[in-house]
Amino acid sequence: MEEGARRHRLTGAAVPGAEGEGRYVAVTVHDREHEAGHVPGPHDLPATAVVLSAGGLWVLYATPLYGLTTTSPTAYTFVLVHLLLSGALLAWVLAGPDPAPHRPGTTPRLVALLVSAAAHAVLAKRLYARAGEWPPAAHGSVERGQEAAQLMYYGGDVAELLLAALVLRAWYVRAAPRAVPAAAAC
Repeated sequence: MEEGARRHRLTGAAVPGAEGEGRYVAVTVHDREHEAGHVPGPHDLPATAVVLSAGGLWVLYATPLYGLTTTSPTAYTFVLVHLLLSGALLAWVLAGPDPAPHRPGTTPRLVALLVSAAAHAVLAKRLYARAGEWPPAAHGSVERGQEAAQLMYYGGDVAELLLAALVLRAWYVRAAPRAVPAAAAC
């Protein structure tokens, strides 16, 4: 195949004939997933979304960035926007509406969700265990830090279960057997 040429796949459908007999009609469909020159973007890769979302949380809480957000409205706004956008990207990559162009299969999306959930849970447990001294430059009581870590831990569980349900629902809808109309069964 020459470079820049589009790949196509052959698909078909049963169409009832004049006498009620089914005929098979072939249709050529452009296959966008194999388009020459396609470069995966961040919306194509679950790993990118996990690094931006969970990695962003680790950078926020494991560095003095958290302390900076308590004193600088600009830093606070930047971090808040980053966390909202990276979380939205993660949710869209994992369970966004189908059909999404170049979306990976169910298994890579579930693996990404498990990695993200593990990173989130470990961070929340670390914040709980080291409340009062972690995050660096945080000002607050141990009890308040532990309450925030518990909220992060259990709130993350709820969000992760909802995302898993959406990913598995989309898989089930795609994999469920379809009813064949009586006319097409001939």
